[in-house]
Amino acid sequence: MITRRDLLKRGVVTTAAALSWPAMSAAETGAAWLGGVTPASGRDSVITTCNMCTLGCSVVATRAGERIVHLRGNPDSPVNRGRLCAKGHAGLYKAVHPERLGYPLIRAGARGEGRWRRVSWEQALRTVATALQGIRADFGPQSIALWQNLNMDRPDVFKRFVYALGSPNFIGHISTCDASRLIGGAMTYGVARASYDYANAECIVAAGINPLGAKDLVLAAREIMEAKAKGAVLITVDPRLSETAARSDLWLPIRPGSDGVLLAGWANWLIEHDRFDHDFVRRHTFGFEMIRRYLKQFTVDQVCETTGIDRQRFLRAVRHTADHRSVVACGRGVITHADATDAARMAEILNALLGAFDREGGVQLFPFPPIALNAVLPEVKDPGGRRIDGANADRIPLPIGRNPEFPAAFFGVSHEVPRRIRTELPYPLKAVIFNAVNPVYSLPQGEELVAAFERLKLIVSLDAFMSETTGYADVVLPASTYLEGLDLWFPPTVKLSLRQPVIRPQMESLPSQEIIIALAHTMGMTAEFPFRSYEDFLLAQLQGSGIDYRELREKGFIACSDEELRPGRRRQDGFSTPSGKIELVSGVLTAAGFAPEPVLAQWKKSDADQAFPYHLVTYKLPFHTQSATAENPYLAGIQRDNPVLINPDTAAALGVTTGGRVVIESARGAITARVRVSPGIRPDTLALSHHFGHRAYSRAAAGRGVNGNVVIADGTDPIGGNLAFNDTRVRVRPA
Repeated sequence: MITRRDLLKRGVVTTAAALSWPAMSAAETGAAWLGGVTPASGRDSVITTCNMCTLGCSVVATRAGERIVHLRGNPDSPVNRGRLCAKGHAGLYKAVHPERLGYPLIRAGARGEGRWRRVSWEQALRTVATALQGIRADFGPQSIALWQNLNMDRPDVFKRFVYALGSPNFIGHISTCDASRLIGGAMTYGVARASYDYANAECIVAAGINPLGAKDLVLAAREIMEAKAKGAVLITVDPRLSETAARSDLWLPIRPGSDGVLLAGWANWLIEHDRFDHDFVRRHTFGFEMIRRYLKQFTVDQVCETTGIDRQRFLRAVRHTADHRSVVACGRGVITHADATDAARMAEILNALLGAFDREGGVQLFPFPPIALNAVLPEVKDPGGRRIDGANADRIPLPIGRNPEFPAAFFGVSHEVPRRIRTELPYPLKAVIFNAVNPVYSLPQGEELVAAFERLKLIVSLDAFMSETTGYADVVLPASTYLEGLDLWFPPTVKLSLRQPVIRPQMESLPSQEIIIALAHTMGMTAEFPFRSYEDFLLAQLQGSGIDYRELREKGFIACSDEELRPGRRRQDGFSTPSGKIELVSGVLTAAGFAPEPVLAQWKKSDADQAFPYHLVTYKLPFHTQSATAENPYLAGIQRDNPVLINPDTAAALGVTTGGRVVIESARGAITARVRVSPGIRPDTLALSHHFGHRAYSRAAAGRGVNGNVVIADGTDPIGGNLAFNDTRVRVRPA
């Protein structure tokens, strides 16, 4: 029997260890914990990286022995400069939450019934290993999938596990996030780590993005307010008066779904009035004449009719960008529609016309982290074959034709999975391992997924809390939180940042990476996993990178040099596209069967608009990260529920007031929500925040507010695979 003491002992490695791994049995390896945290007799500090959102702020964690007493921002970090947001401060509670999962569990009743039997790690791992081996033998390796939240853990070791099994089915969550924005960028300026240099911009266009209230809040809000203090103009495109719109010089309350048309008209005006950056376009872009001809159709009159934006307000915004050093920041408001990838491409085309790429006050392109893997460890390749989610290979250039449904969606199409499990097309899926992801709650197809679970012979969940999805698992493997584990992260302006343990994993929880390594060893995959711990794996990735691991552990991050941050390097060396230039038209997408120019949604009234006359859009609150923070009582206490925002004219027509309740109905379902009457929303649009409406997760989360995903549309961007959830149409009546 493996004891808790054995697990802790065997996982600790020295940072000076040579990169050679003796073959070890599963019993010897166990579910090892690494990290090398030495309990302190007094108080000391550890520098780690926050995981309460995707930005990756550097955190100084003060501990007294095995107790965390304080989290504060690292003043040496160029990312957050000593600051933390509400989420960052509340991260302390995540590690000590009394409702955390602490022990391996095996289902003792029917799925979803909530009856469990506590078991040892050895029994849990062998149960999962035996089931996976049987399923692979009976149905083939492609019948197994691993579904992961890519914002919580880096995918490398998990993807390695699935590929070692012989399955192509590593499923990320990004089709419900910003896959199409990333793909639109890749098709335009190539593969790069992109960010916005708000601080040095003279005009900032926040197109469907809310940097003062959500996206990269700590870094972006500081830089934008610094720019405004120097006289910068801030313009926000959003149907809702967001935190950013409220601080803007100009708010463009756009009709949802018409963002691409707005940006195309913006670009056309710059070209027609000869206000674009001729030198940049001539030297650094490909396809200008073709895109110029295409954009002629997007006249000011047509754009204003489609978007519902006042003509004079639109022209003021366009002239501001022409008169100043400008940058267009593209966010989820742009890419949550059926034309998502092309709308995102249009934002980058506009940036190219403004000469914003690779210059101060524009789009920053950072080098990728200097890490390798296959030069040190045995290569484990994607085994090929059709993926269960209909997506293409997860790399560029795209291998066309592998999955004809979504040939360019190399981040995956996770919301397709429930239907494909149920229909067993293109083949039966029989086992799913969920890692820190909760699709039963977060997908519009959540109930369809629950019904599809009947087709699965094995459901495993790695999580720190009993989420809606984890509640249906056959085996629960308790994962530790970011304050107890190790990983690399890649925030803007730094090469890489280290997330390292502040305390040992609580109860019998373990880092999810250690769980998957132990499972691989239990299944006999020591050739593909010839390392003892996740720290060994990271050391292999860093070998030859020039990164001093001791320095990384001490400082918590390695900053980019001034030379690496210097604007103009990409202009000099070329962009990572087939042409080496910014591609205003895409040959890669043409080869995949799509138009070379952005094809943008044209708004017209239809019969469906009569039946469902209102748009429904969703948004994020500054103190939550999707549903990943809903369990936290510190954050849940800030706002108890999520009222639907309704314009005063609309509320008067419906006969409702603030505090009243309405039924919101779409073609998919209905919810009942509390009303907040607000002039900060278009009359034809309702807005509902994420984060609420849980049935499980914790006492702080369950039973508060409504889950808007129940009524969300389930359309898909055919290029990037993004869920078009802001294409939702609804009707409303008093409850």
